[in-house]
Amino acid sequence: TANIRIIGKTSSVIKSADINGESVIIDTQNNFAFPFSLRPGKNPIVMTVKSNNNQSLSYYLKVLRLKTYSDLTKDIKERREIQFLSTLGVLDGDPDKKYYPNRPVTRRYITRTMVKILDYAVEEVEYELFPDVAITDPDAKYIQTAINTGLIFGYPDLTFKPDEPITLAEAAYFLNTAGIIDEQPLDPLLEDEIITRKELAKFLAYTPSYERKIERLIDWSKGYKIKPKK
Repeated sequence: TANIRIIGKTSSVIKSADINGESVIIDTQNNFAFPFSLRPGKNPIVMTVKSNNNQSLSYYLKVLRLKTYSDLTKDIKERREIQFLSTLGVLDGDPDKKYYPNRPVTRRYITRTMVKILDYAVEEVEYELFPDVAITDPDAKYIQTAINTGLIFGYPDLTFKPDEPITLAEAAYFLNTAGIIDEQPLDPLLEDEIITRKELAKFLAYTPSYERKIERLIDWSKGYKIKPKK
């Protein structure tokens, strides 16, 4: 969940409290309820109380929020890999907030994914890029950015074929040439198979670079830093 409520009770010797620098309202019965929004990833929560004689005491809580989707059911074996990589900002679902794990990875999906991973600035499309990519296509701006930066190219017949499924080998090639992953050994029995979104998540999660990032994400001893208030 993105929003939680921190509920507790103080004692009569406490005159004020704050959570991550935000004041907490304590009622006459010494109860408090504080709404807190969790961002994807690691969330440090620090509650500092001040006593009537101005002594301060801090309590620390760590919360890891994984980004998820309504269609990631328990029968999806790759659910954790999808959640981890989505939390890291590597993978994303569709505009309707679903991931569609069993859908094949298409040229439009791998293009959008690469542009987002590389955090390239995208601009609105002012003219038709390809006859099969309309100006109003929600992925047209990602395709335009990818074409302009050389991440991907169209076909000799001047089409892009945005909904054409790609194989594991093609996905690995695109990601490698974009500098997102190093060259990876592929199973000869699988490299020419169409890859689904859940299979892409599993493949990426076990590449050395993303495996390390996932390990850091779930390491409870590191990465919980309070950013100073601006």
